[in-house]
Amino acid sequence: MRLSKLSKLILKELLPTLIIALAVMSFVAFSKEFRRMSQMLITSGTSFSTFAIVVMTVLANVFTITLPIALLAGIGACFSRLNTDNEIVALNSGGVSVLRMLRPVMLITVITFGATLFLSTVGAPMANSNLRNLQYELALSQISTDVQPRVFNDRFRKLVFYVEDLEPSKNLWKGIFIADETDPRLPKIYLARAGRIFSNSTDNFLQLHLEDGLIYSNPSEKVGSDSVTLFGSLDIPLKELNITP
Repeated sequence: MRLSKLSKLILKELLPTLIIALAVMSFVAFSKEFRRMSQMLITSGTSFSTFAIVVMTVLANVFTITLPIALLAGIGACFSRLNTDNEIVALNSGGVSVLRMLRPVMLITVITFGATLFLSTVGAPMANSNLRNLQYELALSQISTDVQPRVFNDRFRKLVFYVEDLEPSKNLWKGIFIADETDPRLPKIYLARAGRIFSNSTDNFLQLHLEDGLIYSNPSEKVGSDSVTLFGSLDIPLKELNITP
């Protein structure tokens, strides 16, 4: 599409301000969000793929906000300068209607609307999903090293566990205490002599294997119906990690 001299004049005034406003606002918002996610980069060893996913996620979410604001700032600055130089009056005197002056603005508005709609409905959700998967994979791969002896740990939703001692070389936990509130009506406490955690980040698989222990349960709806169950070995699937969004 061939642009008229009028359209080129308006775009020449509009685009630089739009780009500058977009760059400044996006940089401020990006810095704030990127600083919040920098811990993940440090944890993952700042691999290029991790860095790229984090950057794309932050930019996709930032642009959904800054693109419309930058467009508004660009339009305001463009027509403010044209009005200050009396160019709008001169164009009206020359028979140029306001609608004709708005044609290039409407073109940029439609493009910006399309980009913002794509980012808000496709780009940002997809980027957030990829980031969520990355966070989960990192949590799975590092769960064994994150556990510290004689410290209560709440890395799992509705589970609090305590380990008396560790043998990292054998991936062995000793003296395990677990408070399970997965079912509020039937809270449970697990005590085990030893245990191991098995994980596979590729398949999002996470399971805790306990040995030589007991389960104490106390139904909240039935007073005096406590029960103790002994077990030689027990496998507990762990699906949900507490991950910072």
